[in-house]
Amino acid sequence: LSYCSISIMLESIHPYELKYIQKEKPKSRDAFDFCLVYSFFTKTDPERIKYIVRAEFHEDVIAIKFYAAKNSKSENKYHLILDKNGYRGTLCILMTCVNLIPMLLKDYPSSSFIIKASNTIDIKSKMEEDDSVNQRFRIYRWLFSETIGDQTFEHIEYKDVSVYLLVNKSNKDIDSKKKNIEKLFLTRYVVSEKSEIPS
Repeated sequence: LSYCSISIMLESIHPYELKYIQKEKPKSRDAFDFCLVYSFFTKTDPERIKYIVRAEFHEDVIAIKFYAAKNSKSENKYHLILDKNGYRGTLCILMTCVNLIPMLLKDYPSSSFIIKASNTIDIKSKMEEDDSVNQRFRIYRWLFSETIGDQTFEHIEYKDVSVYLLVNKSNKDIDSKKKNIEKLFLTRYVVSEKSEIPS
């Protein structure tokens, strides 16, 4: 996939239908409080591909992740590329993840959201994308700007690690909330110097 320009109009990119699966409790090594799990199928011919979307709750911050169900056992499941989706199909997948945000806001109106745009690993070519401002991050940034807007959220980018944070404006002190979120994630996760969310 190449992100030189967005040639497909937003109106032609539609999210897939999300199906709620279950509420999941954290296991011993998990850092989240609980997780809501969803699934959807792509409309790729001739094969429909099942995806899993996870909304992991950390106090009032929700981290959204996704992966292809067929890669569920892989340690790189969040990074693997599926060529069958094509560029348009990939946009629809990412749009589906973004579309979960307004759905969750109905039940959790004061929540903030965080997405780590995983860098792509292509097993066939043995190529691994740089983590900084990677392709998914650039697409998420465009989708958030076009679909989420800034009425409800303050948009904060951590370009070095391709993390996008949406701080809910129901918080009166945005900067303080931002720092609290950074502290929350750095406290809960054992992270390397490379993957730390910068302050």
